[in-house]
Amino acid sequence: MKKISEHRRGFSTIELLFAFAIATIFLSGIFVLAFGGQTAALDSSLENGGLYRITTLLRDAVASTTKNWNVTLTTWPTNFYAQGTTMTTISPCLKYINATTTWKTEKNRGQNLSLGTFVSSTSTAKAMGGGCDPFPPSDAWDSPKKAASGISIASVNPTDVAVVPVNGKRIAILSSTASAPAKDDIFEVDVTDPQNPILLQSLNTGKGINAIAVGGSYAYAVQNDSTNQLQVIRLFDTTKLTTDPLYYKPALVTQTSLQNVAGAFPEGRSMYYYNNKLYIGTWNNNVPANSPEFLIYDVTVPSAPTFVGSNNLNTSVNDITVSGNYAYIATTQGANEFIVIDVSNPSAPTLAGSYDVPGSSIDAERVTVLGNYAYLGLDRATGNNKDFYVININTPTAPTLAGSLKLNMNNAGSMVTGIAVVSGLAFVGTTDTNAEFRVLNVSDPTNPKPNGCGPYNYSAKISALVYSNGSIITANQANIALTAIYDTSGASCN
Repeated sequence: MKKISEHRRGFSTIELLFAFAIATIFLSGIFVLAFGGQTAALDSSLENGGLYRITTLLRDAVASTTKNWNVTLTTWPTNFYAQGTTMTTISPCLKYINATTTWKTEKNRGQNLSLGTFVSSTSTAKAMGGGCDPFPPSDAWDSPKKAASGISIASVNPTDVAVVPVNGKRIAILSSTASAPAKDDIFEVDVTDPQNPILLQSLNTGKGINAIAVGGSYAYAVQNDSTNQLQVIRLFDTTKLTTDPLYYKPALVTQTSLQNVAGAFPEGRSMYYYNNKLYIGTWNNNVPANSPEFLIYDVTVPSAPTFVGSNNLNTSVNDITVSGNYAYIATTQGANEFIVIDVSNPSAPTLAGSYDVPGSSIDAERVTVLGNYAYLGLDRATGNNKDFYVININTPTAPTLAGSLKLNMNNAGSMVTGIAVVSGLAFVGTTDTNAEFRVLNVSDPTNPKPNGCGPYNYSAKISALVYSNGSIITANQANIALTAIYDTSGASCN
């Protein structure tokens, strides 16, 4: 019997903030330590020399990152001034670069200068359909709370969630497999104030939606049906004023059956939007033998999705994340739960690499990528096995283990249903009763560990989650179908 997709990690979207240009430098901190007994002229000269070096160092680092978003920063040789740069990946389109130089005064006392800047990649944000939130979370997240207000929708089974920017607002797109074909299965919710969401509009597109991906003003959905699995939904009517409620009325633009997909379970299961392409995963269909589980469609013209290529992986594709020329896939294949596909030639996607979770044959359910690491969530682990993995993908063709953690989910059948990684924190949603939400510290990828007080009981199993402007928006398997989780300042774990 097939396992209905209960969960599909959405991805956040945010206005592209073009004013926050990639080459712009914000001096977030300049620190100069001075001590008495120094020769003023010499001290001033040393400081000027240090300032010149660190400014040049930061300028060169920004220029290098502008040319190559995945660059590895280099530093000047150490001489009288010791100097270096560090780079922290906040999100796929935002990095923080810090440059530091140190030296000693004539009295052998240490001094230093430090400059920092945020650098954004508008091209990456565009490739993600606007799906890149440049606002880092707070450093705490040690005792997050669930918003008191949520969106109540009776008789639906939420499956996925995304957030899109619309004229200064943030609109959550919630999908579901409804309890009956006549019920709506895609909803638009204003989450500009995440603690007070407002249901705007909804639409019945058919037999329910297993997963969505958003690119610009369109949502792409895989329908829970054996035909017309791929649907294109216009989210906003740009011919109307934004004050008109009908502006937010979704409309089904077109639908088409997945190319060459056949067998017992031809429904679409997962999808991801990247650079005008849709990457779609299905259940494993061994009969007929040539039925693919991984497909690529071109949606440069959203109303006319065009089949490009596919690959028969002989495994169900539970989740997909695309970064650069590679698709990273969470599968049900016990021998290789994590698969990497080279999509540089989308007409002929090929297997590039894989990783077999040690000592386990349980399914991988969720995957997300940030920088050189993939974060993989699995079904509940037992014994000494783990169910959260950080995988080094610096060489995509040869992924290796960086670190792992057992989440200690309590209930048989529990699984990871959402992962969002932002600036050293991993937000993890599960179907574990009474412990549905966790925050992990992954600043050291080799040692992921619980962050703060969790796990947290929010009285609703999570189907999917997305990070949006400092909050986590969740789709829930409950009448409260959508809600927000937010950080609290100075909270105690008691």
